[in-house]
Amino acid sequence: MTDKVSIVTILHGETEFIPLILDNYKNFKDSDNLELVVVDDGKENLSSYFKEIKNCFYFHLNKEEKEKFIDQIIEGYKQPNSSGLKYLKKKKSLPNGFKRDYGCGMSSHPYLFHMNADCIYHKKSIERKIKFMKKVGAECIYCDTTLC
Repeated sequence: MTDKVSIVTILHGETEFIPLILDNYKNFKDSDNLELVVVDDGKENLSSYFKEIKNCFYFHLNKEEKEKFIDQIIEGYKQPNSSGLKYLKKKKSLPNGFKRDYGCGMSSHPYLFHMNADCIYHKKSIERKIKFMKKVGAECIYCDTTLC
């Protein structure tokens, strides 16, 4: 694989998933063309867990940043008093979709691969997905099933 790919994954301070994230990343073929983008809105900065990974960008969103983004999300809704938004404000955790979008915005490669923190990926997952995208001329592909 010679394509440059950003692997985006999100956390909410769960250190128990970090070994799996690192194993998946190290297992992917052609890691020289990969970058790992981790967006974490947990209480503690976990960047020390990722310091040995080449091309890793860890973004810890602190309390003030989370509050600012949550306020911006709520402002964008036409019904700011909905129960879902009240829960968001009370929970003080950003929606996963927001964190994924943030990670995409912070990435630098033309291809994006979303990696769940709690899944195991085949070493050729990225390579196969890009090959399929090119074959069918798709801009985006997804999988709605998991092999067990």
